[in-house]
Amino acid sequence: MAKEFFWPGSVQLKVPSNISGVSGGIIYPIGIAYHTLMRRNLDKQYYHLQRRLLDPQLYLIKLDPYTCRKKCAYLATYPWFPIKPFSNFNSGKHTQRQWQNELTKNVHELWLGQLPKKNDEIEQTIQVCLEVQENLNCEQYILPSPLTVDQATDYSIELEWIDSGLKIAKQINNKKGVLATVAISDSALRLIEPWDNELIDLIIDQISSRELDGAYIVLEQSNEQGYYCTHHNTVGCLLRLVYGLKTAGLKRIIVAYTGTTGFLSLLAGADTWASGWYKSERKLKLTDIEDKDGRAYPAYYSHNFAGEFHVEKDLDRAFEQGLFSAILEPTSASEPLVAGLRSGKKVSMVPEWAYRPTNVTAAKEHFVSVAINRTSEIADMGESELFNYGLKWLENAKSLAEVISKLENRHPRTEINHQSSWYKAFKNFIEKAG
Repeated sequence: MAKEFFWPGSVQLKVPSNISGVSGGIIYPIGIAYHTLMRRNLDKQYYHLQRRLLDPQLYLIKLDPYTCRKKCAYLATYPWFPIKPFSNFNSGKHTQRQWQNELTKNVHELWLGQLPKKNDEIEQTIQVCLEVQENLNCEQYILPSPLTVDQATDYSIELEWIDSGLKIAKQINNKKGVLATVAISDSALRLIEPWDNELIDLIIDQISSRELDGAYIVLEQSNEQGYYCTHHNTVGCLLRLVYGLKTAGLKRIIVAYTGTTGFLSLLAGADTWASGWYKSERKLKLTDIEDKDGRAYPAYYSHNFAGEFHVEKDLDRAFEQGLFSAILEPTSASEPLVAGLRSGKKVSMVPEWAYRPTNVTAAKEHFVSVAINRTSEIADMGESELFNYGLKWLENAKSLAEVISKLENRHPRTEINHQSSWYKAFKNFIEKAG
């Protein structure tokens, strides 16, 4: 199938305004309460959700309700997350906000945070999860699964969930495709060379031996600090996992929660990638889910650079040094910025891009537009074309990062370490896969 970009509904379901061309959407329970979701007319309110999936996010079941109070309260509204008895939402007694606030206040006493272990409990959890996806008319089922953390695991628990899920999915609707969730922490990946990692061997062998239509891959980045996955072994394992599952015959591979590393995975055989603009929509790190106060600031994404520029000063410096043509990414959202810089203005003088808290509308629209355009660019390429594209793209990004690293007082938000790591991982991947 052709390459696709999906929008993840975490902070909000809606795609940034004025954006068209998103192929579909993935709903994240961590960002919207169940009763709120079920009251939305998804077909009419959100064009991209004409094609939709729901990520069960069971891999978040061990979140700490004391430090992740708000997120646990959202998850707790979904019937496959075990909690102690709590009154159901009743529109005749309270508003959605009142009820949600009460749940949030008490979630530390209600949240059980334990994965069901008995067969009947596992099957009941899967049953209700898939019934919700069926009621939402999701285009395929995504099976719930726990998070894989230990590199030495025998993967038996995850396979129990997959096997039970396959059986129940066929009972509910045997014509709908079924995707296995492969939720894995970088703790199980970064210390071992990808082609020597026996866990990757095990996952590829076991997933591909079952009657699954595809896999939904989520990467938990417990060891990464910035916006981008930087370790070459982690990236290499993701590429190898995608390639191994695809060449083994799975029809569809979706990669989510990895930001633009998801785009990179398309070059290894993935079909769909999903990423929002906010950090919480592009990167899964359990400690980042903790309740924290913070405001988003604009950043300029350049595909050629495979990263973003901090717009307070770094983008001005890059322009002054004649680098802007190399990092330019034309979109309608960035037109005022480009015009302003070329007329002699600083970024701070372009209102839509000025470095101010929550002034992120243009930055979001720009990022999503680039994601759509670049996905379309490679949509119908064959394997050799994708490999060549990836090598050229990352070699260029690595060279740009080396130049940008010399900018005086560069802000850490302008990240320059992952480009060389991605290039190393992708080059190694091609050599081993080919």
